[in-house]
Amino acid sequence: MFGQSYFQLISPLIFLVFSLGFALLWHYARYIRALRLFSLSYFLGACAMMGDFLRNAMDPVVAIYVINPLYVATSVTFCAGLFTFYRGGVPWRALTAQSAVILLALSWFKFVQEDIVIRTMVMNAGAAVMLGYAAIELRRDMRRLVDRILQAIVLIYSFHMILRTLVVLWYEHQTLTEANYADSIAALSLYFALSIAALALAGILFVMFGMEIVRRLTRTSETDPLTGLLNRRGLENRLSSIINDGPDCDVGYAVVMADIDRFKNVNDTYGHDAGDVIIRAFADLLGEVARECDCVARWGGEEFFIVIS
Repeated sequence: MFGQSYFQLISPLIFLVFSLGFALLWHYARYIRALRLFSLSYFLGACAMMGDFLRNAMDPVVAIYVINPLYVATSVTFCAGLFTFYRGGVPWRALTAQSAVILLALSWFKFVQEDIVIRTMVMNAGAAVMLGYAAIELRRDMRRLVDRILQAIVLIYSFHMILRTLVVLWYEHQTLTEANYADSIAALSLYFALSIAALALAGILFVMFGMEIVRRLTRTSETDPLTGLLNRRGLENRLSSIINDGPDCDVGYAVVMADIDRFKNVNDTYGHDAGDVIIRAFADLLGEVARECDCVARWGGEEFFIVIS
């Protein structure tokens, strides 16, 4: 029993550590809104597993309507994090409908047709379907290799949840009761599977968010904050790529230098705020007339640099 209890405490600890990790990342990268949802998801998962650990100290009905909604909320917030990261919005109606079906089925097989085996199957299969729905729905948005790896992990875990539950319940369905569920193979295998999935998913998510932060920092360092165009550093990197690729292609390039005449008089007469408005307007004009294959940058002050292919 001590060994089982010790193992049961490892899982919520893992979830709590990752929840704090996502929260810390969000503190420094608040523009990635999905981090809050993943932090909340892992925190709810830790609470759900702690509730399972304390299940025997609760009234059975209280345990059902405290622990199971926490597991459902864990899946909902994880899926919401995926949708937020890839699409910027969450299909709350679909996720809420799936959650309602799970909780209604739990109530049915508790008060109408008492069956803990089916309730266990409903919980595991319901979470699996919800995660699988998110992975399949986002398949067109998950294009990079790291996205495909995340999608594969989610789908494999979803399939594993259903298969593992079927095998375990087939093995111990005759002996499973409310009193022994916390120490049953069904519960212990769930904790083990959740721990492995938490490690795999958190690992790939941290890689994804790290890539996003690096990409943002790179874009910021190469972008002029006033106009949104490339700055001199960004232009030099782009020109370096063009020069390196030049020998291997037959594309010709033209370079245009442009500035705003008598711009100093504008600043002296109307102030620098008015000058900034003019610079932004001129940059917007260049951006509108430039083609996708062209490169427009702010060289400095009122000077602009355009590379035309």
